[in-house]
Amino acid sequence: MRSAAAAPRQWPYLLFEHQSQPDRWMALRLLRYCCRIWENDRRDHPDEQYLRPVLPLVFYQGEHHWHYAIELAESFPPARHGAGRAPPIVLLGGRVLHGQRRAALQSAADAAPL
Repeated sequence: MRSAAAAPRQWPYLLFEHQSQPDRWMALRLLRYCCRIWENDRRDHPDEQYLRPVLPLVFYQGEHHWHYAIELAESFPPARHGAGRAPPIVLLGGRVLHGQRRAALQSAADAAPL
């Protein structure tokens, strides 16, 4: 068993998907795959405090242009009043992350090395 001070697992899970046809719901399918990976990890490593990163890669070799969402947030309709497309992140206790706090978290996540 690891101590609380031990470093979390750093190895990423590479998820490869091959597509020969555009798929409107590819981003949602990749999310389902990621959730299954994380659920299996939680079952197999119940003492881990963090989820390991999953890097989904889609290899598309179709004849037609891919015109569907490549990010899950693009699967939602545009929000009104310039709030962006993705729904807010709701934390336990009813706190909502949005605006600058959400942008700061996204920037930190984008800059984090794998």
